[in-house]
Amino acid sequence: MRRHLTLSLASLLLAAPAPAAVLHSAPVLATFGNDMLLCHVQNISSVPLEVEIAALDFAGNVVDGGGSQTIPPGESRADFTNNGEPAASCRITVNGSAKSVRASAIYSDLDTNSFDIVLPVE
Repeated sequence: MRRHLTLSLASLLLAAPAPAAVLHSAPVLATFGNDMLLCHVQNISSVPLEVEIAALDFAGNVVDGGGSQTIPPGESRADFTNNGEPAASCRITVNGSAKSVRASAIYSDLDTNSFDIVLPVE
């Protein structure tokens, strides 16, 4: 009986879906000057990953992005916030380990076409 219970519990644990990893950047207001926030993520794993990229305001509300997309191994995706909403940070949700992606929040100056600030999304 004890062995049957152990095997049943083990099969339930193995059948459970892997939890999603949620990564955040530190907040910086992207509306100073003529800046835009770019949320970038790269899949460094060997399998395709479902990823959601979202730009957040200081209250944590999604102001841009939020849709799920599949990123093949070795490829990257980005979401620009260029809709006039004051974005402060990036949130990356991945359907696996946080170690399977590299992500950054890039504050880009549209006037000079240069990066002002690049922060890790961890």
